[in-house]
Amino acid sequence: MILVTGATGQLGAAVVRQLLARTDPANIAVLVRDPGKAADLARRGVSVRLGEYGDPGSLARAMEGVDRVLLIASSEFQQRVQQHQNVIDAAQAAGVGLLGFTSRSLSEISGSTVSYTSVSDGDFVAHAVELEIPDQLARQLAGFFADVRDNQLDETSTDLQPLLGRAPASLKDGLAELFALPISA
Repeated sequence: MILVTGATGQLGAAVVRQLLARTDPANIAVLVRDPGKAADLARRGVSVRLGEYGDPGSLARAMEGVDRVLLIASSEFQQRVQQHQNVIDAAQAAGVGLLGFTSRSLSEISGSTVSYTSVSDGDFVAHAVELEIPDQLARQLAGFFADVRDNQLDETSTDLQPLLGRAPASLKDGLAELFALPISA
């Protein structure tokens, strides 16, 4: 069974839609903070699991019977490292065989076109604020995206290897395995 975290957000919901088109809903679990937002998925046969990145106990319960996890990056920048560590620890303790992490979307593997529209930092912040994202967070996001645009994140970190106890797969290989069929029941 595959567990998709952040399943009611934009990226998580898109992943779940793709999975539902490829496999039986009984093979899919979703981690959500608000089960009401996933009621439609539950009606379709998806296992809805209540949990939060900051609550290791809820993550441990959510991992039961799971062999693959897609960790959608936390949007809580101040806590995200610890939150991601909590998910990794819970997955490792549950014997999860594959942990995928994404904060971006690789269209070659998913088979869906991912378009990119460049906007200025100022336009991004203004639009984010219109969407009721706090100004400070919008500016932090713009700074992060500017770092990506300016190749500040091109250096590959080895931090994940000690956490996993093995070398991580490349993004392309990990996503290919995550989207591979069939997904075990």
